[in-house]
Amino acid sequence: MNKLKALTLSVAVTGVLSSGTAMAELTGNIGVMSNYLWRGVTQTSDTAAISGGLDYSHASGAYAGTWISEVSSLNGESGQYEMDLYAGYAAEAGDISYDVGVIKYVYPVDDGGTVQVDADFAEIYASIGFGPVTAYVASTFTKESDPAFEKDLYFSISADFEVNGLGMSALYGDYDFDDPTGTDYSHYSLSLSKEDFTFAVEQNDIAGADDVKVVASWGKEFSL
Repeated sequence: MNKLKALTLSVAVTGVLSSGTAMAELTGNIGVMSNYLWRGVTQTSDTAAISGGLDYSHASGAYAGTWISEVSSLNGESGQYEMDLYAGYAAEAGDISYDVGVIKYVYPVDDGGTVQVDADFAEIYASIGFGPVTAYVASTFTKESDPAFEKDLYFSISADFEVNGLGMSALYGDYDFDDPTGTDYSHYSLSLSKEDFTFAVEQNDIAGADDVKVVASWGKEFSL
């Protein structure tokens, strides 16, 4: 799982075989986006963000990595950022691809102020793909902000196509929160990509958030 790929920035991580021995590859990535949308909701108060990460990939299908991005502070303090730590296994069986893993979302900066917010949480995730269609599910198993309600569930289904060198993607996602006071919602996105650039439009059905979000992004992967 490459977080840049999850943000519709095209990044590929591959392993190689040499002399019968499974080899590994370490890659880095960097990106910039006009708005960091995660599951249909801005993480940067509708402002731009710079991101970057490292990924380790083994020919067996095992992988691990980290990804960091600017985000807005819950209490308005400057300097907050998101750091993701993840590991998993991805493989193919005929026309079917699958990916399973675990990811932790960490927000290292103390927000300060009178209200302290522990926003870290972790999920297990799985996806299965057939042709251009991929189904994805993630379930929260730890949540510092509300340990009593740790079974949030996110599901998405997406389709990816390429026409004349132009990548096209459509996604529908649904977020159900364990906390009965939470606001369940769905979101939808369409994106076009060419080489390192992506242009996307996205909307969610949260009350009061009717505006369509338009995001332009650029991302680059490099071997280390």
